[in-house]
Amino acid sequence: MSKDNFFKRAKEIEAKAQALEEQAEREAAEEEQRQRAEYEKQLKDEKVELMKLKAGVMSEEETTIKKEEAVQKEYTFSEKVENFFYHYKWQFLLGCFTFVVLLYLILQSIFTVKPDITVMCITGGFEMESRVSYMEKFFERYCPDFNDDGKTKVDVYYMATEYIDGDYYSMQNYQVGSTKIIAEFQSDEIIMAVTGPVVCDLLHVYRDPIFTDMRELYPDDENALLPGYKVSAFDFGEQVGFPEMPGNYMLSLRNVIHEKGYNQEKMQQNYDNALILFENIKNDNVLNPDIEILPADN
Repeated sequence: MSKDNFFKRAKEIEAKAQALEEQAEREAAEEEQRQRAEYEKQLKDEKVELMKLKAGVMSEEETTIKKEEAVQKEYTFSEKVENFFYHYKWQFLLGCFTFVVLLYLILQSIFTVKPDITVMCITGGFEMESRVSYMEKFFERYCPDFNDDGKTKVDVYYMATEYIDGDYYSMQNYQVGSTKIIAEFQSDEIIMAVTGPVVCDLLHVYRDPIFTDMRELYPDDENALLPGYKVSAFDFGEQVGFPEMPGNYMLSLRNVIHEKGYNQEKMQQNYDNALILFENIKNDNVLNPDIEILPADN
């Protein structure tokens, strides 16, 4: 093949390839135009069918409109957990906190032993503060099971009416004690109290009938006083590990308050329970001899 024939043949092949490419482009354009026309016709037909559906001329069974079903993605377990915490993190944490609080309150109500009676110990200072647990054991030896829970428990609230200048701890306890005294003497819960002369002066017991006059209950007993009964009569100090306790400390009973704002029936029941406990102590009627007041080494 000569050189001229070669170039001539190459031009023919190039022209033929270009013609094929142009034909393919025309066919693609025609196909695209045909598809667009079909899509536009489909949209137009669906619009007409929708109008007929709204007008009630055509039912959903007769329509040719295809309902596209949403494709749901399948999530892995870790993705589900991550998605849950992303949307509900604070609600979940709040729910957990609420659950823990409720569980604590329920368990506390089930397993916490409620006291059969509570006794106030109101002193001028803090010399008896370390003997609170011994005082509780002392009273428990004589205390009946007033709440019928099968257990005997007495709580002692310690309250101080004086403080040491410059001693932050004593001043803080004094403030707490003063607040407790005010609160408890306005309530109908606690009846029995271990008291001393400072407390009697503070509460004006010789002027106001706050405590039961023990002289009326035990007129021939030299240990019975207006504000209370001398604890030295039953060696209270010795038994609770405080032999140097002053002899003027007393065991007192608050009178039932017959005024509006007090549950008189409840207060009377608490008073009766406290009087039973006091009678047991006075007569050395030990109900729970297995309870040890002081540790064995004392």
